[in-house]
Parts: sequence; C-alpha cells; structure tokens
Amino acid sequence: MEKFCFVIPLKWGMLIIAIIDTILDVLGSVALYYDLPFEGKSSMFCALGLFVNCSIIHLMGCIFIVLTIWVQNRIFLLIYGVSGGLRLGFSAWIIAFGLIYWWILSAIIQIIIFVFGIYFMVCVVFWYYKHEN
Repeated sequence: MEKFCFVIPLKWGMLIIAIIDTILDVLGSVALYYDLPFEGKSSMFCALGLFVNCSIIHLMGCIFIVLTIWVQNRIFLLIYGVSGGLRLGFSAWIIAFGLIYWWILSAIIQIIIFVFGIYFMVCVVFWYYKHEN
C-alpha cells in the first residue's frame, strides 16, 4: 500500500491517522462518561479511568506516529502498534459491555473506533515495512 485512502501518500496519511485517532479517543471517552451509570458503582469509575488511561497511552502513540514523518525510527511505530492493540482490545471490551448494558452511544462510537483502528493499524504496518531499508 503506497497511498492512504488511495489518494494521499502514506507519509502524510500518518499525520491524518494521528489526528483522527485523537479525535476518536476523545469522543469515546466522552460517550463512555455519559453512558455509564454512576449511582454507587465504583467499578464504573474504574472502567472510565481505564479507558482514559488507555486513551492517554494511545495519544502518546499518535505523537510518535507524527514523529516518524521526520525521524525515521521504527521503534516509534512499534509503540503505536502496542498502544493501538491495547485500544482495540479495550474497544472490543466496551462494545461487548455496551451491547449487554445498553450503552448504545458508547457501543456505536467504539465500533467506529474499532473499524478505523484496524485500518489504521494496517496502514502503520505498511509504513513500518517501508522503513525497513
């Protein structure tokens, strides 16, 4: 894959990935905050805190993605890969609980995050192999 969305060079697609991922992380956190019932359930606060921490870790991965545009370092891409995998796993967890407990807004946004996340991970893998030489 040489182009992001078949139009933009993959190099600048990494910048778009970082921006869209950050926006989706914020939307996911806000939706989860509004969907969680907070009446005496401290475990719900833990879930929200865990998602916010996962989002912060993934934000750092997005910053490293932007750095790979100028600094050719494959380790930065691995950091994004790990944080992206963590976020995909947590998104799957929120989707499951969202469908069980009727957190419809969170489930829909997490499905969007999951689908975009898989495509972004594929793009990052191709960007990783482009840095191989």
